[in-house]
Amino acid sequence: MSEGDYDEYDENDFDLGSGDEYDEYDEMEYELYDSMDLQDGYNQNEPMEKTESFEVLEESVLEERSQNIINEVMDFLNIPSKSAALILIRHFKWNKEKLVQAYMENPEKVCKAAGVSPTFEEERKC
Repeated sequence: MSEGDYDEYDENDFDLGSGDEYDEYDEMEYELYDSMDLQDGYNQNEPMEKTESFEVLEESVLEERSQNIINEVMDFLNIPSKSAALILIRHFKWNKEKLVQAYMENPEKVCKAAGVSPTFEEERKC
């Protein structure tokens, strides 16, 4: 084929249609999805079932566990102040492992981010 062969085609030779047949297809496709949802028992308005389980703790058990975590952080990181250990562990959302890892890498940065003095001197307010 030479370049001149393409000039023989008129733009009307390719009838692309009005597009209405695509609208009809879309409607059929949506109906199919809607019927599948109903058949499978899936309802998008209902919340999905969660796979995580949670344990409800008594206040005394929660306080005991919290104190144990704080004491472990104080001992492991050699932090003399209970309030500083509490601030640090709360800053890490009670994730002791993340706190220890970050503290071992850069204790000053961790303390600064949590708002604790790296020397663990408690500030006194007058």
